[in-house]
Amino acid sequence: MAYPFSVYKEMTIKKLNKERLDEEEENYFLKFSDSSIMSTSKKIYYFALLYFKRWYPRFLIHFIITYKVKKALKNENAPETIQNLYREIAKIICLSAMGAYGKGRKVKK
Repeated sequence: MAYPFSVYKEMTIKKLNKERLDEEEENYFLKFSDSSIMSTSKKIYYFALLYFKRWYPRFLIHFIITYKVKKALKNENAPETIQNLYREIAKIICLSAMGAYGKGRKVKK
């Protein structure tokens, strides 16, 4: 999945003031944002779409997604530098879901 991977990669490079990601970080983001399988990023994104469809308040959706991202990064043994950026990753997922929901994409129940 080129879109979330590139967004996560650029965000991490900016936040950590690096020229490029370490091999471990890059491999983790490739696995985390893979679109050919039901990756963790994709699951959390679909949960966010479902919450928007059910008219949950935006601050509550953001809180739930932040919690899910933090828990997923910890369970998958993400590199420590990535685990510290869980709020930014959650923000990217929430903003992507808001954009998709605003365009009227269908959400499977």
